[in-house]
Amino acid sequence: RKKEFALRIENMISYAKTDGCRAIYIGNYFGDGAIKDCGICDTCKQKSKTNTSTEDFSSTSRKILELLKERPSSLEDVLDATGAGTATTKEVLKALMAEEKIVMNSQGFFIQGQKKGPG
Repeated sequence: RKKEFALRIENMISYAKTDGCRAIYIGNYFGDGAIKDCGICDTCKQKSKTNTSTEDFSSTSRKILELLKERPSSLEDVLDATGAGTATTKEVLKALMAEEKIVMNSQGFFIQGQKKGPG
């Protein structure tokens, strides 16, 4: 029993240290080798984070702001206008929205943020 207990502890430590998908790890532990990356565990999310360079971020941001000066735009319009990948464009959109440089209107289109007056 002591050996089995030690093995279970080793498996738990290995699970905590893995840099692979947690669902795959658990599936393999229980003998299911057909599981694919889940995309929602902490390790999958870490893998999917973009590492957008400062240059790419600035370029994409500039393109989005130029587009929104001309007209309100849907996500698809913004993706087409930037020429950047979906992940990069969405990362920039989130940052611009957080800075209130852009907002989404009631029709679901991105528009330039409203300048707030003093007060």
